[in-house]
Amino acid sequence: MPEAGPIAALARSADLSGLAGWYQEFRRPLPFRRTRHFYPIWISEVMLQQTRVEAMLPKYKRFMAAWPNVQALATAEQESVVMRWQGLGYYSRARNLHRAAQMITTDYNGKFPADYHDAIKLPGVGDYTASAVLSIAMQQPLAVLDGNVKRVLLRLDDRDPTEFYNHARLRRAAQALLEAALRQGIEPGDHNQALMELGALVCLPREPRCHACPLALSCRALASGRDPYSERLKVRPQQPELPVQLYVFALQNAGREYLVIQDPKGLFFKQDFFLPYQVWQDWQLLYQSPGLETLLTQSGPLQARTRFTHAITRYRIDGHCLQGSWHTDAGMLPIFSAVPAQQNPLEPAVTRGSKSVQVRAAVRRDLPALVPSSILQKIGLAGS
Repeated sequence: MPEAGPIAALARSADLSGLAGWYQEFRRPLPFRRTRHFYPIWISEVMLQQTRVEAMLPKYKRFMAAWPNVQALATAEQESVVMRWQGLGYYSRARNLHRAAQMITTDYNGKFPADYHDAIKLPGVGDYTASAVLSIAMQQPLAVLDGNVKRVLLRLDDRDPTEFYNHARLRRAAQALLEAALRQGIEPGDHNQALMELGALVCLPREPRCHACPLALSCRALASGRDPYSERLKVRPQQPELPVQLYVFALQNAGREYLVIQDPKGLFFKQDFFLPYQVWQDWQLLYQSPGLETLLTQSGPLQARTRFTHAITRYRIDGHCLQGSWHTDAGMLPIFSAVPAQQNPLEPAVTRGSKSVQVRAAVRRDLPALVPSSILQKIGLAGS
């Protein structure tokens, strides 16, 4: 469905050239904007997810110094990549970067896939990352839609606040603006970065700097005095909360190593390592880590460690952490009993459906690089 309103009006006006000019004058001098090579652009886009530029820049510079190209990243030890990621959180991003670098090196001759559908097959690369890299590095006509762009579009067209949660409609609006920019001779990468920068510097979540906005004359929200972005929380679709009980098992061996598991089919923590756990609701077991039932028969007596509350999406968690032991000499979990003897027993994997369950042993100081920090703090294992 074609877009109407200010989006269509902008397509017929010179306002977008004003946006492009504003970007050239006021954009921040960020290091990854000095190149069109995919690698620094890709790394920066992944790092900026859930992380502010100011916090990300020092980490970015150290990361690039350690692994200046995709081949270097592909041959790095994943553990060193994850350790370098410390401070950015969401460690699955680091592991996905490493796996994607290996795929790019082996499957795409060291180049980022030029086809969008190939790009989104890379670990950790979704619509936003693929569109950002392909438009900025390769000037492909793909609109980006991040939180900043969504806010600009919502205000520009004075859209119904519920549309903030309608990705498809905002994606069409973003694409319409991009196509208008192309007709005005503006490159896709410059246009996308201009919109994102506008949201970051001018069209702020609170107290937008409308007087400095190059799109102010076309902004319906400014003209109406209403802010649909501020109203979005009032109309956010609500899902019923699900109270559950989470039992986390902090099991140590004689070497004071904790057992951690990554289960892609787990109820929680699908992309992260986590201590073995069970999830219960109304006395019904919803999930338990693979092999946990048998492991607990070998763990000896359990002691209560901490009780905590947590929330994951719509789940409201009453959490219990139990302390116990596990014995390396007794073998790993039964589910991994077929691992060949010559394989490192602390790095086994087993296919569970189409994906692999990973098991590791980690001393306490290494847990923050593996286990989500928000819950690790609550169970008292975040420090060394």
